[in-house]
Amino acid sequence: MAQETTAYGRDLSYGDLSDGPGAHGHDLAGLLATLAELDPSVWIRFLYGHPQSIGSALIEAVAGYANICPYFDVPIQHAAHGVLRRMGRHYGAEDLVRLFDQIRERLPQAALRTTVLVGFPGETEADVDELARLITRVQFDHLGVFLYSDAQDLPSHGLASHVAPEIARLRLDRLMELQKEISATRLAGLYGQRMTVLVEKMAEPGLYAARTMFQAPEVDGGVLVRSASPLAPGTVMAVKIVETLAYDLIGEVV
Repeated sequence: MAQETTAYGRDLSYGDLSDGPGAHGHDLAGLLATLAELDPSVWIRFLYGHPQSIGSALIEAVAGYANICPYFDVPIQHAAHGVLRRMGRHYGAEDLVRLFDQIRERLPQAALRTTVLVGFPGETEADVDELARLITRVQFDHLGVFLYSDAQDLPSHGLASHVAPEIARLRLDRLMELQKEISATRLAGLYGQRMTVLVEKMAEPGLYAARTMFQAPEVDGGVLVRSASPLAPGTVMAVKIVETLAYDLIGEVV
């Protein structure tokens, strides 16, 4: 598991791998292109991108191959300037908005996922308000909220103004309620559409767990497919969305 997948290739000391027919550069964009060409039937997804290392080349690589999932997992952690600086992150809310706008301008169908942290030492209600405004502005398809967990060996342990756990929990609940509304609205727009899904397993007789390209396994919602006939895990098939929930979709075999 990577903490910054988009940094791939920075530690490589050998020459550019783009020499020769069919070869690509040695950054993540080049790696994705190489993998995508090996087997166009295999879905490829990368997670844990960093806001400061996602550039045009990576976005273009995702746009250039049908089997690379148009899915950007970019943990932003926060949006308030002061909190980000205390976290050691060197970007701001406007930088994040520009990045996500760039992705959606090039790939309107792209799914955006992020994670944020509440309760970091020194965080105020105004900081959480700013984070909520960014979430509302970007309209993430998927969002996870985590509580700051203190430990004596963390650099942040020595920071002033630690947030009480009960206050941090209220902040988490507030942001998750906001995201629930955003997710439900975005999924409602998919009602009646035909979508390609990957079948994962039988959830119960006549009902199968599946997911689309814009749903990562384990961390996002999925698609429950109704089918009177058995569906084998690993099957890629078309379904029609017949019901939408807050985080999941329900489909029927076309």
